[in-house]
Amino acid sequence: MPSRRKSRRTATVRIDHSPLTVIDLDRVSAGQKTGQPSRVLNRVNESCARLAAWQGDGPWHAHPTSDEMFVVLKGKLTLDIHGRGKLVVGPHQAVTIPAGTVHRPRASRRTVTLCFKQLVGDTVVYEEDH
Repeated sequence: MPSRRKSRRTATVRIDHSPLTVIDLDRVSAGQKTGQPSRVLNRVNESCARLAAWQGDGPWHAHPTSDEMFVVLKGKLTLDIHGRGKLVVGPHQAVTIPAGTVHRPRASRRTVTLCFKQLVGDTVVYEEDH
């Protein structure tokens, strides 16, 4: 198991679009810079849809109380699952990571995803064991 580093809780969240608004995902994703924090596009009850652009290796982390569903719009996302190998998710594919699962996202080239999870929740970030 990677060693525990820190916990953080999502505090104030900016929601980009209100209900009953049509969101152009191609336009929004074109403006999303790789490595920028994900954007909360909209809220659905206590959950949200976040758009992110990935490239490189993300940190090992877990969300203790929230499942996380990734939908790849463009590119290819590799999700390393601690102790269980990896999942490779391509365009128009989706996968759900159960709450508490230690994982990290990776992408060798720019990859755009939608992620569905709780609007407010904890994230535990881990350091890699060397």
